[in-house]
Amino acid sequence: GIALDYLKIKSYASREDNKGLLKVFDGRGSCEEPVCGDVMEFTIKTHREIITEIGFTITESACLPVKASAAITAEIAKGKPVLEAYLIDKDQIGQKVGGLEEEYVHCALMAELALKRTIVNYVYNRSMEQSLP
Repeated sequence: GIALDYLKIKSYASREDNKGLLKVFDGRGSCEEPVCGDVMEFTIKTHREIITEIGFTITESACLPVKASAAITAEIAKGKPVLEAYLIDKDQIGQKVGGLEEEYVHCALMAELALKRTIVNYVYNRSMEQSLP
């Protein structure tokens, strides 16, 4: 596997931009890591099918690769069309930090799933709005 770029991961993990859930949002989703119990949650705000704002929270005690994966995912998704953001995957997230060692790939997968669930929730909310009389 590719050696972990610890400094890059540490730098992403400590970023404050996009941290915290949005008070008003169009979609919300989360993912829990079954082994360690960490929970990652995203909220998104959209305008004309583009993600204009994204916020996330992560269990405070989570490891740095999990925190970095959340921050990276938010950064990649922001400004993208919703359907394009849905295609963001663990490999793309891992590449941003120069690759993740095998034992940390699940951190990126957790971020991928949390974002996908957020977008599925967004699509569901949109369909409910549109079905109102």
